[in-house]
Amino acid sequence: MTLLTYAQIKAKISSILQDTSGVIYSTATDGEIELTIDDSLREFPRWAPYIPSDPDVFQIETRSGTATSDSSGHLVDATNAQFLATDVDKVVFNTTDKTWGIITAYTSTSDVTLNKDLFPDGDEGYMILNKGCTEITQVNIEDIVSRYDVEDGDRIEYPIGTRRNIDDVEGDILTIGVDTSILPDTSTTGVNKDVHIYFRKYHFISQLTTLTGAVNLTAGYDAGDTSMVLDTLQTSGTIMTGQPFTIAGTRGVYTVTADATISTSAATIAFYPGLENDVANDVVVTFKQSTLPASLEPLFCKYVAAKVEMGKANLPVQQAITAITTLTTASDTISAMSDRINQAIDDNVSGRTETDKAVALISTSAAAEIALMNAQIDEAKNKIIEGEFSINESNKGGPGTASDWLNSASADINVAQGYLGVARGYFEQAQQDETLSNTYGQMAARELSNANQLLNQSIGNLRQIATGLQVAGSWRILQEKAERDMAKVEDELSRIATSRTYEIYART
Repeated sequence: MTLLTYAQIKAKISSILQDTSGVIYSTATDGEIELTIDDSLREFPRWAPYIPSDPDVFQIETRSGTATSDSSGHLVDATNAQFLATDVDKVVFNTTDKTWGIITAYTSTSDVTLNKDLFPDGDEGYMILNKGCTEITQVNIEDIVSRYDVEDGDRIEYPIGTRRNIDDVEGDILTIGVDTSILPDTSTTGVNKDVHIYFRKYHFISQLTTLTGAVNLTAGYDAGDTSMVLDTLQTSGTIMTGQPFTIAGTRGVYTVTADATISTSAATIAFYPGLENDVANDVVVTFKQSTLPASLEPLFCKYVAAKVEMGKANLPVQQAITAITTLTTASDTISAMSDRINQAIDDNVSGRTETDKAVALISTSAAAEIALMNAQIDEAKNKIIEGEFSINESNKGGPGTASDWLNSASADINVAQGYLGVARGYFEQAQQDETLSNTYGQMAARELSNANQLLNQSIGNLRQIATGLQVAGSWRILQEKAERDMAKVEDELSRIATSRTYEIYART
């Protein structure tokens, strides 16, 4: 049966979700479906792990000897001459002084550089251990980036074909359940030091559209190499961490240990384990499309679909938070509306005050000045009358002549004009107060208009809140459906899961 491609897996999941256009559940790169696929590939081994048919191979490390020189910062053993270029990062134990160090560089088969002056006196015993290890029964498994879990009951063989238990796994250091008495001295050429471990691993679905490439180095690569350049790949893309591949003419499955960017159909990949044998230029490399058996693909798609649906469980919380935020906005809007109404009231009061001022100026102040003006005019009229009478006596001369009465009447008229001018000033001020009153009225009208707009806005906010809360309430139905779907899938997976048995194997 043909395995589904990554794109077909995504399409099938979208179909189960009844959202083939990706409107509700994003199918974009790093969208929710892709991210959930990544998570599910790491969770699926709980029921159905990926266990390659070829084991991961490690090696016992028990080389020992005696330093033949006190070269500072170096371990020199001219007698055994047993050092290797691959010893960098391995641990060295001074068996005489009980001190530890790390190999930092390889010089020759008889000389390696250390991170400290571990053998200051020379003629001291040493033992080499695997990287990060403190016992000869330990191996470092840090390069197995795709391992799901390691626990007792996993298949481990040493020597090949003989089952052993796992004594302990602490971080990347695995301790094999075997007595040291049966471990060979790996200083001796040709001894069996391979440890085979069949790890349970995460599943992997390749996103590559072209699953082949070729070695691109004229001289080829040597056994033990852990990186190489490839060409004739697809034009661009990424070869992702965990990608399994095989090499023509070379036994075993290799795994990419770091993302590699493809540029102009070429990329440099890092991988584990090291090459089992030399690899020539142009040898074909084939990437594994998927570690999921075809029989598990439908269940996997259902699992991802249910998990994606359950991922929407936060939507009610998001809607409630949005509603609270919108409610705050509505409250602020209503408060602003209240401010506008209060301002309109203040403006109206100010307008009425100015109107009252105008009325007072006309009815009181101006009226009083006019009354005074009238009195002066009346006084002037009386004096004119008196002047007319005095004309008949003008020939007699002396005080009280007609000119005196006329001058006095003229003075009264001038005073009356002064009162008239003051009265006119009050009228003009009254007009200004009336104009100001009209202005306050217009301002009040604008404030009320703004208040009306804010009222409409707050009504819109409240409707938005109601809609959001309705959505939050109705989504619970979909959440319950997702939970039922996931329960069905997990029930099916539990039925097909292989129960793991625990046995105690001999240590010798």
